Amino acid sequence: MHTEQEIIHQTETLISTVSLIERQGSELAAVLSDQIACDELIFTGCGSSYYIALSAAAYANRVLKIPSRALVSSEILLSPETVLLKERRRVAVVFSRSGETTEALLAAKKLKDEYGSLLLGITCTPESTVSTIADFVLDLNVPEESVAMTRTFTAMLLSITMLINKMGAKSNTHVKECVNEVPSLIGISRGCFDALDLSLYEHVELLGTGELVGVVYEGALKCKEMAKCLATGYPAMDYRHGPKTLASSKTLIIIQKTRSSENSLSTLTEELRGIGATVLTIGPQNSDIITCEKTDEGEDAFYRVVPLQLLSLALSKVKGLDPDNPANLTRVVKL
Repeated sequence: MHTEQEIIHQTETLISTVSLIERQGSELAAVLSDQIACDELIFTGCGSSYYIALSAAAYANRVLKIPSRALVSSEILLSPETVLLKERRRVAVVFSRSGETTEALLAAKKLKDEYGSLLLGITCTPESTVSTIADFVLDLNVPEESVAMTRTFTAMLLSITMLINKMGAKSNTHVKECVNEVPSLIGISRGCFDALDLSLYEHVELLGTGELVGVVYEGALKCKEMAKCLATGYPAMDYRHGPKTLASSKTLIIIQKTRSSENSLSTLTEELRGIGATVLTIGPQNSDIITCEKTDEGEDAFYRVVPLQLLSLALSKVKGLDPDNPANLTRVVKL
């Protein structure tokens, strides 16, 4: 089962990514920093790569104080006038595991040729087509057999987090500490999910804030891909505005907490437990799954997706499904 192996052994990939950014990231960050006066930063991708873009844009807003947005690549193609304005000076970052995703490549080309964007491509595949379009390419060279993105997701989100920190003259010390704690996080998470009877739940709800909104969207997608599970991600407090009606004793809810959201999300946790739902929390303190306590908010998003990958894997096993071969999906989406 290569999906499981790629999840539980991803620490080596993350260490290699840190090393690559340490070697190449400063020069690339310096080039991008020269564009710091741009009107906006655009991050784009499809599927899981779009969720990386969501987390990256939130973190860029936090650290760089430059207006930053995530756009799904297909909207740049199908409805550009609703998401892009002409005569804007912008830097665009396109994420693609394969570097061959049709919509991502076409969106990258449109951003560069029609909107004059400086383009950075981040991929995990050497000599891919994105490298022929982008002005700069960060090739992480992360092989992955899984159809569902796992270690490539964490590697790409880690790489852009470290680049943003370098652009903002912010240390990556705590990010690297997170990488070193991934094996411990994997062990804690597996123990937590093993203690649950996952067959009891009809659906899974994942809640987060800030950079973790992209993470919970990705976690929900992993549950669908690996386990054919009805799963949805939400900005945490928005769950109270309608979706809460679905919560019951057959609902598993996982809440990604942060220090700044601790009080509000603790109240939400108790509210949902009062309905009868099983609620687990992930966070740096007072949580079921304790994460790295030294990081600043947002820079641990890459690390926070790991428990959700393991949840998806555990659900697939309970259902007797093969996560290596999800129905109706291919590793690279081409039109």
